[in-house]
Amino acid sequence: MSGPAAGNLCGHARLASNGRPPEIRALPRYYFDIENGSPQRDETGSECRDLEEVRAIAVRTLTGIAAEDLASHDRHRVSVAVRDSTGAAVLDMTLALTTAWSDRARA
Repeated sequence: MSGPAAGNLCGHARLASNGRPPEIRALPRYYFDIENGSPQRDETGSECRDLEEVRAIAVRTLTGIAAEDLASHDRHRVSVAVRDSTGAAVLDMTLALTTAWSDRARA
């Protein structure tokens, strides 16, 4: 058998040059610790393909908290600190809300 189908029999993954299936590697796990008035340590973590995915999860986490919790605050700060599986810091992200009412609006 030759051509593209030779390495992909019955929908199975192509074998590596040594005749074995390709090695499947686990994605790295990152932990997203949240500070929103009190610390919340992430004990489960999330597997992420790369640091862009880590950043995207951090942004979604902060904006989700903001949508739920910040509507009743004039000043509030929420942050997420991301660490890898060794505990090393990877990313710190903070979202701050500051409301400044004009004197006219308060009258």
